[in-house]
Amino acid sequence: MYSINPESIKPGQNASLTGPSQSILAIGNFTIKLLLTDKDTWSWDDEIVNKDISWDASEIGNVYDKPIFQELVGKNGSVTVNYAVLRNAVAARITVTLEQGGESTPNVYGQVYAHYDNWEDDPKTTCLLFNRSSADYVDVRRWQAIPLLRSVVAVPLDGSLIVKASLYDYDTLSGDDEIADGAVEFPAQMSCTSSEEIKGEDGNYLQISTQGTEFLGFNGSYNRLSNAAGLSMEEVRVGFYNLGHGINQLATSTTGEIRARYLIVMIMMICESTRLIPISNYMATNFDNSHGSSSDDYNNYDNRNREGQIQQWISTLVRDWGAFSAALLRADAYPDESFRLRRNVVRLPPDNREIRTIPEAAAILGILLGLCFRHSGPRSNPESMKPGQNASLTGPSQSILAIGNFTIKLLLTDKDTWSWDDEIVNKDISWDASEIGNVYDKPIFQELVGKNGSVTVNYAVLRNAVAATITVTLEQGGESTPNVYGQVYAHYDNWEDDPKTTCLLFNRSSADNVDVRRGQAIQLLRSVVAVPLDGSLIVKASLYDYDTLSGDDEIADGAVEFPDKCPVHPPRKLKEKMGIT
Repeated sequence: MYSINPESIKPGQNASLTGPSQSILAIGNFTIKLLLTDKDTWSWDDEIVNKDISWDASEIGNVYDKPIFQELVGKNGSVTVNYAVLRNAVAARITVTLEQGGESTPNVYGQVYAHYDNWEDDPKTTCLLFNRSSADYVDVRRWQAIPLLRSVVAVPLDGSLIVKASLYDYDTLSGDDEIADGAVEFPAQMSCTSSEEIKGEDGNYLQISTQGTEFLGFNGSYNRLSNAAGLSMEEVRVGFYNLGHGINQLATSTTGEIRARYLIVMIMMICESTRLIPISNYMATNFDNSHGSSSDDYNNYDNRNREGQIQQWISTLVRDWGAFSAALLRADAYPDESFRLRRNVVRLPPDNREIRTIPEAAAILGILLGLCFRHSGPRSNPESMKPGQNASLTGPSQSILAIGNFTIKLLLTDKDTWSWDDEIVNKDISWDASEIGNVYDKPIFQELVGKNGSVTVNYAVLRNAVAATITVTLEQGGESTPNVYGQVYAHYDNWEDDPKTTCLLFNRSSADNVDVRRGQAIQLLRSVVAVPLDGSLIVKASLYDYDTLSGDDEIADGAVEFPDKCPVHPPRKLKEKMGIT
């Protein structure tokens, strides 16, 4: 980002960064290394600073979507590094073109810089794109792009990129002419090229263009990819040369058919091989590089065409991965029960071996598909619910990591004593992490209409959160074993306290009270909740002791707040009459 000939910089002035040439993906860890030296003509050069800034993606309390200022003190000076980690952004490539001017080749000097609309327009938070004094002008012909220090910037998807230019034509015989002085704004978008103009004096003007990230146009479905490729899955070849050629094609080709074809190759050879051991074994037999490993060898059609095709059993096995995973997870959850897999059409080479038992399924899976029950009530124990009332969710027992795709499955039935049970809804909600326009860090309300009713599912996908395990303990009371009923629920401090956005932890009527001894934890519907790192968790309780002979006694009625900053919190007492923590 900065590797140039000596540059004269005054204290407080920004260095002229010359990169990066492409966007930097910080999904993992990264390090910013600084080695800055003061060049001296008459003595030895002096080291200003030689230090690193390390970013750990798993660190609690990381700051996202805001400018970060970090000072590094070295041997002979100090440097402040300004950077930001954006959670949801696109890369934009900026071009500044001189469209016309009074001279055919103006001597251009001045500044061009960029900043975000929702950030302060301050030198500390701007991105310098062009910076030349009148003594250091550059000759630019009309309709030629002005050479920028850097052309690629990241733009948050919830904001706009503003490009400002103050450029002049240096003239030794007369006064300098203004080429352009103004600003243009580009809202963050995917798959587009936008152009705007900044006008100056005497008909001079600049054209500023941004080329956004190009969306490939496919979703996560093999059917979509296969249709876009114009090939069936079984017509796609996989192996060493197809993988190498595919990587090059995905980086350079603009043809949808080629991109889709080699996305299938990449997914099969990397993702499916990781999930399913028989596919990994098959890919290994096709990973033969004996015919050379240069770019010419990758591009050689004969090398690619001699490699194996995706066979029918591979496609079938991929489709049944979820069913096999679910069976193994159920068998693990209920070890005393005997399980047998549902009939399937998987047949593994070389002898068309079937997968019928749990051990056979376990032997072929490299990764399990996680299955988590949030609401699972048997027919013998239905829950009476009125329209608009929340179901009593009983899970998950641990946090759910949605770094990839996930599905929420709903099969809800109305139990009927005198007739057949009625299916209310049997539908899925699918989340595709690669989908453009996904909503993060806000509640999502999605209605599913079924055969005999409808259900609204409320959920949220948090980008930066921690898991909290909640325990509610009865510390003291008038009776040794109160008959507890009432409600306990949780919500976030920066979300509205509304039944639609709260998490119900305990919900019992006076007729459905539960005996809880002093010092004993109250059994909750669920105990694990996710908490966004930029907020707090608020737990509210309204609990009472049911008494058949006298009026019911209040155990606790109030709320406590747990900031996210500390991963472990000491117990907090609620406003109490009998006592609860």
